[in-house]
Amino acid sequence: MHVGLVAGRLMGLNGSEQGTAELAGELACRGLKVTVLSAGEVVQPADGSYEAVNLGVGRLSRGRDWDALAEAVDRESAGRGIDVVHSMSPMVCCDIYQPRGGTIAETYERYLAMPRGTLGRLKAWRKIRFSTSARAWIVREREFFRRRPMPVIIAMSQYVAEQLRRHYGVPDENIRSIFGAIKCRPTDADRRSAWRRLRTELDVADETTLLLFVAQHFHQKGLGYLLEAMRRVESAGPAGRLALAVVGRDDPKRYREQAGRLNLSSAVHYAGQLRREEVLPYYAAADVLVLPTIYDSCSRTVLEAVAMGLPAITTRHNGAGELIERHETGVVISSAWAIDELVEAIILSTDRQRRAQWSSATTASAEFVRIERMTDELCNLYRELIENRS
Repeated sequence: MHVGLVAGRLMGLNGSEQGTAELAGELACRGLKVTVLSAGEVVQPADGSYEAVNLGVGRLSRGRDWDALAEAVDRESAGRGIDVVHSMSPMVCCDIYQPRGGTIAETYERYLAMPRGTLGRLKAWRKIRFSTSARAWIVREREFFRRRPMPVIIAMSQYVAEQLRRHYGVPDENIRSIFGAIKCRPTDADRRSAWRRLRTELDVADETTLLLFVAQHFHQKGLGYLLEAMRRVESAGPAGRLALAVVGRDDPKRYREQAGRLNLSSAVHYAGQLRREEVLPYYAAADVLVLPTIYDSCSRTVLEAVAMGLPAITTRHNGAGELIERHETGVVISSAWAIDELVEAIILSTDRQRRAQWSSATTASAEFVRIERMTDELCNLYRELIENRS
């Protein structure tokens, strides 16, 4: 079986790209021939397990870019004898569409829902309304969901499935729920113990609760709300000391300033952008992951925390929160700006016994977030589609 994965680009620089590369490698391990068809830049896998092709379309910022990508994918699929086209972008010619980021409609709805004054809401609306690339994405998504017959749409969480029904009326028979997953790396007890020593490097005492925040876009993932919640917890007193490790490539300047105003400068440590291998010690050293995200279809960060046995706090606008609620491995709050709920969740996380219960419960979830489970489900779907053609 020859599978074509369609992606915007494949440089491995963000969660979506990393997820596509991991999936391509895992499919290849199952004996499938895999070709990644990318609109732009690609990096070939070191082991040569699959081929990545740059279709030369570049950024998908205008309607004609999308048309060019669709034509290129159609041409390459026919020329290479691809059996199943599995796209991460809304392509007319695909057999399967997997919106890794959920729907564009939900993304902008959450952005516009952020608390701000009348002028702020108007500016936010104008930013979307007059952005060429935003309009191109919205138009393409609307056109895609009007297509008949509609391809199979993979929902990486029930949150995404709800978006598909609410925004576009996608019938249940076209939605296949395949929960998100990651490539888990084995970590033995000795290595985890060594990683825990990172606390000493950060000057975090054993009695201090170390919170972890991992993201590429600090504003979208709610870092400002987290800092405000930390201030309130510290002011409350009885919960004990808090510290925060921030990992990600975004510019921390505004958050350093905010932490200074809140008298939290000494409690917040900025690690900058790290490779995944370099982030693992932070998961081992931390007591709880806190990701009060404004929007996430199914956050890799939460899945990685689960895989590492780390409890998590996130919002109901993060599909990965469904796993936390199902196995009681942390707390899911109503929204990023529900500061009171976030304060209460952080206070709960300062209880060592409660954290131990949460961490123990992640054992059942850890196996579920492995990419092997997701790949099995995808391979079954591929075979089903091919059999239905005949």
